[in-house]
Amino acid sequence: MALAVGAAPAIGHTTGPGGVQLSLLLFGGPILYLVAQAWWYYVTTGRAWAARLLACGACAVAGLAALRLPPLLSVLILDVILVALVVALTRVHRQVAETLNPDDGD
Repeated sequence: MALAVGAAPAIGHTTGPGGVQLSLLLFGGPILYLVAQAWWYYVTTGRAWAARLLACGACAVAGLAALRLPPLLSVLILDVILVALVVALTRVHRQVAETLNPDDGD
């Protein structure tokens, strides 16, 4: 929800300075979601949580940078972080699925 609220002014005003509110909305929302999801995966499976925490760190650093960047560039950086997370999690979840359902070659 916070991401959607932050995306609206970023899309409406693509140039100009960022700001604290925009940075918190764009990057804080995903950080809250990913922290909660990392905790859940850690507690329930013990796997696939580290990539989420790494993405939280990347979002925090990008959020600080977003204070001085144009809003559109901030959205682009967030997109890159989230796409990289999806790629990493696809690999991790595929490995987890293989260990849970080993193929015996039949």
